[in-house]
Amino acid sequence: MKNERVAVLDVRSFEVNFLIGTKGFNDSFVICGEATEEYEGYSADGFLDEGAFVQAVHSVVNSVLKTYKGKLDKIYVGTPSAFVQVRTVGQNLPFSRRRKISPAEVEMLFDCGQNEIAAQGRYIRRSAMYFAIGNTNKYFSEEELYGTPSSSLRGGLCYYFAKESFCLAVERALGEFFFKEIVYLPTSLAEATYLLGKKERAGYAILLDVGYLTSTVSVVYGNGIVHEKSFTSGIAEIIFYLIKRFDLTPEKAEKVLSCANIAVGDDGLDEPWTDDENVSIPVAMINDVIEYGVDQICDKVNRFLVEHYKNRELVLPNNTIWVTGEGVDGIKGICDHISRRLEKTVEPLCPDLAYNDKPSQSSKIALLAMAISDRRKKKAFKLLGGK
Repeated sequence: MKNERVAVLDVRSFEVNFLIGTKGFNDSFVICGEATEEYEGYSADGFLDEGAFVQAVHSVVNSVLKTYKGKLDKIYVGTPSAFVQVRTVGQNLPFSRRRKISPAEVEMLFDCGQNEIAAQGRYIRRSAMYFAIGNTNKYFSEEELYGTPSSSLRGGLCYYFAKESFCLAVERALGEFFFKEIVYLPTSLAEATYLLGKKERAGYAILLDVGYLTSTVSVVYGNGIVHEKSFTSGIAEIIFYLIKRFDLTPEKAEKVLSCANIAVGDDGLDEPWTDDENVSIPVAMINDVIEYGVDQICDKVNRFLVEHYKNRELVLPNNTIWVTGEGVDGIKGICDHISRRLEKTVEPLCPDLAYNDKPSQSSKIALLAMAISDRRKKKAFKLLGGK
């Protein structure tokens, strides 16, 4: 139904994607319109060319809306980790007498937690790593708490703030489309809660999104992001190394990368890579350059874990690193190499959907899922008498 459709803008580090979609059968999605456009991208420090970003967003939204017959008053915008600040707090809310936990008590807990933190940027979302009542086990869903009597409520809470510069650039791009509301969604949170199951998130899960220009590593617990960091490494950096090492054009370097596989053993490494223009490069040399580029990603992930988890062998002893993003599609064998370098189990992660079952599709599908969920929750809240 048209009134169930949502508009979603996914901002990646080299392209923007705008789509209109809704829920399908068996946890699938129906995409009613979609457009993608490349732009100069962003690094861990921000946009390389904000004007180009604004133009690309305007272009994809206009491309889809000019042929769309429905009405959309709201747009959900994925906000990359490079533009998000996460603040966490452990909060306890005692009651004067025992009461049954309801949405009102959860709301009070979140409000108290937000009063305890200071952060720059625009507040866009909150989530809970966990809830707890008394000395009982942790709950990873607030719905599980409802109706349970308790004299207190506590939780590990997360608050997400977007850089004002990002929001202003988005609003500048969308100004003429007359959306009544722009809702900013943290992309890494959307990926974590959609791609990782509850079992994986019940412990500390490590999620690595390898992008084109910029990548992000996040530690996920329950329904929250404990720590995360974006860094300027990805496919583009490896292409740059190939260009410099073998004096290639950017197009030729992309072709070399697309044909390479750093997961292969010694067989074939002595053979040269050749193309129809008689360019010939030993496979072993190509793999050395690509592995060096992936090593830069590994080093930054390792420094992040060392910074936040000095006793990581106790906190994160056997935790799998889940890898998604364009890098999994574009750098064949990346998971095997990361596993060898960081001495951890590494698994690729992507939507379990026909036609969208690639890691490069993870962020847009995860954002679509979060947007639909938010819309349905708000609709249900209104039916129950909320505003």
